[in-house]
Amino acid sequence: MYMKMNDITARKEEYEFIEAASLHSVYEINEIQGRIHKIYRHFMDSDDEVIYIVDGGTVLGLVSIGDMYRYYRNEEKAFPVNQTFSYVEDASDYKKAEKFFEKIKTIHEIPVIKNKSLLGVIRKKNYEMTVSKKSLKGTLEGERRNLWRKETFRQFNRKINAEVLYYDLSSKLTTFTQDQQEILEKRRETEDTLECFQGMSEADQRGFIGRHYSEKYMEQFSKDYKQLRLIQKNGVYRYGDCSNQTFHIADGYRWVPNVPKEAKRKIWLFGLCTVFGHYVRDEETIAYYLQEYINQNGYGNYEVVNAGATANEYGCWWTEAISPDDIVIIVNHFMPMYSRWGEEKEETVERVFGNRYKGDLAKLCTQLEHPMECMIDCIPHCNYLMNEKIAQKMFEDISGYLSERNDEAAQRITLQDYFIPWDVIAYYEEYVENHGLHKIPGKKTGAVVMNCNPFTLGHRYLIEEACSQVDILYVFVVEEDKSYFKFEDRIEMVRQGTKDLKQVQVLPSGKYIISKETFAQYFKKEQIISQVDDMDYDLRIFGEVIAGMLGISCRFVGEEPFDMVTRKYNETMKRILPDYGIEVIEIARVLAEGEIVSATKVRRSIENKDIDRIKRLVPPSTVRMLFKELN
Repeated sequence: MYMKMNDITARKEEYEFIEAASLHSVYEINEIQGRIHKIYRHFMDSDDEVIYIVDGGTVLGLVSIGDMYRYYRNEEKAFPVNQTFSYVEDASDYKKAEKFFEKIKTIHEIPVIKNKSLLGVIRKKNYEMTVSKKSLKGTLEGERRNLWRKETFRQFNRKINAEVLYYDLSSKLTTFTQDQQEILEKRRETEDTLECFQGMSEADQRGFIGRHYSEKYMEQFSKDYKQLRLIQKNGVYRYGDCSNQTFHIADGYRWVPNVPKEAKRKIWLFGLCTVFGHYVRDEETIAYYLQEYINQNGYGNYEVVNAGATANEYGCWWTEAISPDDIVIIVNHFMPMYSRWGEEKEETVERVFGNRYKGDLAKLCTQLEHPMECMIDCIPHCNYLMNEKIAQKMFEDISGYLSERNDEAAQRITLQDYFIPWDVIAYYEEYVENHGLHKIPGKKTGAVVMNCNPFTLGHRYLIEEACSQVDILYVFVVEEDKSYFKFEDRIEMVRQGTKDLKQVQVLPSGKYIISKETFAQYFKKEQIISQVDDMDYDLRIFGEVIAGMLGISCRFVGEEPFDMVTRKYNETMKRILPDYGIEVIEIARVLAEGEIVSATKVRRSIENKDIDRIKRLVPPSTVRMLFKELN
């Protein structure tokens, strides 16, 4: 008995029992059913390794961070609840818990369940992680993004009508010697690659730069490099026009000096910094060397297009006008996308893309006499010698697709004129979760987007009319703080002015509904505008992302007889939103004592301190808030 009590006491020093009521990792099934992002967010925001799913106290199963990884990695459709798991029935059964921990090294708690009810967990007090929690979370985040990447490539492959070749470009190779790995690790201590380049020894710089090296080279290169500017339009990032000793860029493409004038077909090069040639001159890029191979072998009918970028590169190939007679080359990180964690293999990518996948270009650096001289801090940040090797392989791979015909290429087709990057989708997944929103089956859901500068009787009338036609109405108040009234005041006016309407949920619009990111001209409406900018992208995001997540089937707008910008926005809504199954319903303006109500009139009345007119144009709740402003 003494030995047994001693044994329990010893184990109590290693383990602790935590009651279910004290756990933050227990969810009722109706809280998370169909809300996979809620589970993902729990793991990202906490150090919990497991969450428990219950139904009125009865345990239905659990979800581990590993289950979430497999859900994203395997592109599973079913909700990832694990119903086969180990547990103990006695909160003091540390011996059985110990055996579980000896067998399962990655989990450090075991549930205590009796009669299907969760009593709590036995948890290890002190343990060493085989993989850090930061690394686990980073891997989970990467897999979630990879899910989107894989679907993006699937859609592109399904729609593109041209030959497409895919290449990997790893940052390092397992064949590197210990000394070589240490050299790169030392260089990577400087996080900014330009600073790393500047900080290299004179001998290393001379080896990297080659025949163009001079004492003033780095000074000039740094000056030129800092002139590069990324410009975003409709979700696609391209470099702005630039002309200096190192870089020549026009219309988003880097100049390829040796393109034949008679070329009518194109070889498109897409990818990140290596494709663009961040650390080399125009005549040292992959595109330049590939064009040389093309020209030397009698294919002067082809132009190599350097469409490399450094951000959201996926949008570039979706928005180019590509002919079936063109060839498309995409350099990306495919092995991490399709291989199991820590087991990056070319074979896994080959199973997806077949013979269109041409392997890992990083292996070419082993053919270089002095590979460390040809890179700054990783293989993708390489010099002209590596670029020439890459171009040689690309030419060998595409030679079977080249044609000597020099007639006009078949009609060029742009798949779409916009691209919604992962950042936007991830933002609204977080947004929906943070505001407790989700699609509600069987309920007709509508939306109104308003600036409410300030909230008027016209806004109130539009909301009332919309409520009469839907079960749920989301009122998105423009969050961009570029109006007469601050956002926090405007959204409070709307909340106060609609609190009696039970169908209404008032929400901030977020970063991508009528914002400087999507429709900057909206905030210049009171200036003289001769031409209205394109606002399609704002509405594409609403239709494709926001409405899709919330099940919005109709959007309500007020008639706009005066303002040219808003009127054009309404017309664009009617053109675009039906593509997503969204009906646009226009509501006639309301009159107050024969006068059309508008926020512009209210602002003028505030400036003139015309109290009577203000009271005619806004609801009492707004009047109370405006009196504070007037005082």
